[in-house]
Amino acid sequence: MLVENWKSDLPIVESIASFQVAANRWNQDSFGHMGRQKHTLLARIYGIKCANESSDVLTLVMEMREFTREITDEEVRVALFSMNPLKLPGLDGLHAMFFQCNWSIVGATVVSFVQASMGGHQLDPGLNRTLIVLIPKVLTPEVLSHFRSISLCSVSYKIPIVKA
Repeated sequence: MLVENWKSDLPIVESIASFQVAANRWNQDSFGHMGRQKHTLLARIYGIKCANESSDVLTLVMEMREFTREITDEEVRVALFSMNPLKLPGLDGLHAMFFQCNWSIVGATVVSFVQASMGGHQLDPGLNRTLIVLIPKVLTPEVLSHFRSISLCSVSYKIPIVKA
């Protein structure tokens, strides 16, 4: 992908910008909306698990109500504060510590965002921007299998995933 999308005839800043657009497009095409996919799959797995474990329909309905209920402010706060404060930030450059230390200011906005995203509302596409970085596993990597990939997602994007 790099060879196909790197514009060596342009200045480096423009080459990087051009590659970022292609890499972001590839990421979206390859992986889609990972948080929403994970949430949907977890809901399906939970439903199957409940159906297999419980023949009591009332119990199953009550468990599904618990699963689909609105997430509380405290649950969002606990999910955020369970994150490592200085893990690598996403493209927005904000660590979990920023949100943790400024919870009294940003908390209501974060809770509103998480509740909306878990409620199936459309997310701002900018929040889905994730930087995939390749970390070498060996001293002199030569092939793709010599790398480990990590995804740098924004903290606000991670909170619903941690909660799910």
